Amino acid sequence: MIPPIAEMSKFKEIAKPGFANAAFERVKPYVSEFLTDKHPYRSGAVCPFVAGALKNDDIYFSYGNHVTDTDWDAHIATCVLFMSSLRNRDNKFGRALIILLPEDFDVATLLRIHVRNKIRCVKSFLMLGALYKESNALSLHSHDFYPLRTPVPTLVIREITAGDLIFLEPSHYNVLSRLRFLHAFISRFDVPSASKFERAQVEVARYKARQYRCEIRRTMSTYLGAVLVLTGIVFLLCRV
Repeated sequence: MIPPIAEMSKFKEIAKPGFANAAFERVKPYVSEFLTDKHPYRSGAVCPFVAGALKNDDIYFSYGNHVTDTDWDAHIATCVLFMSSLRNRDNKFGRALIILLPEDFDVATLLRIHVRNKIRCVKSFLMLGALYKESNALSLHSHDFYPLRTPVPTLVIREITAGDLIFLEPSHYNVLSRLRFLHAFISRFDVPSASKFERAQVEVARYKARQYRCEIRRTMSTYLGAVLVLTGIVFLLCRV
């Protein structure tokens, strides 16, 4: 059974397992204090969107301690549908959904779940993050700041922004997956209402997508060439 989802203000009403309430109490200060505090290495808050989301009760929570990848996939798929339905209802952006996990949840499993489900999220114009206490994910603005360290392991689903382009080319995904990320990004921000920054990022994404398509064509040409050579060798051997 997939656990329910609730606004931050109502989460304690649905958090049945003991770990969910305990994790919620530990993560609350991270959301309401750390993310809204002044960023130590640039102007503005650590996460500029959180203060408004808190004010509008647009931060949601769920919890999970599934055993199988299939159950995790189903849980995240439900969360993606939930977030997409809210956006389709009012076309409002800036929401986030945090899935709480037990404190001793295996980090390697957490990261595997993240990699398995990122494509699903990005295709729906959502970002998926894996946050945990020992995360070495650095701030873009300093190598001395680790903003993705949470007291307990969490998976965070949020609306994609134009500034996320830098995160859409992770080396642990193949070229085709990275190309899908870029196509989703372009589809999301190539709209008449796009800001100047969003239009600029779309052009960067288009350039990167062209590079990946060229790389795919080169790989296919090399592969086909090798197949033709091998076919020729087999043909000659058969004639001997």
